[in-house]
Amino acid sequence: RTTPMKEHLLSIKQVADFLNMSERSVYRLARDRKIPAVKIASSWRVPQKELREWIAAKLREKAPA
Repeated sequence: RTTPMKEHLLSIKQVADFLNMSERSVYRLARDRKIPAVKIASSWRVPQKELREWIAAKLREKAPA
């Protein structure tokens, strides 16, 4: 049984698959605070909702004026 909190936290591998990037690149983004991520013990986790908001903000930045 999964808890509601677990359903909303993505692993680095899940984020890499979602963004079609390497895990190493996602680790680097998390470490450098370029994506919303939190380190829990020795594992990085990315809140799914915040990742979607981050993507939307990046798309708005790229949109022509």
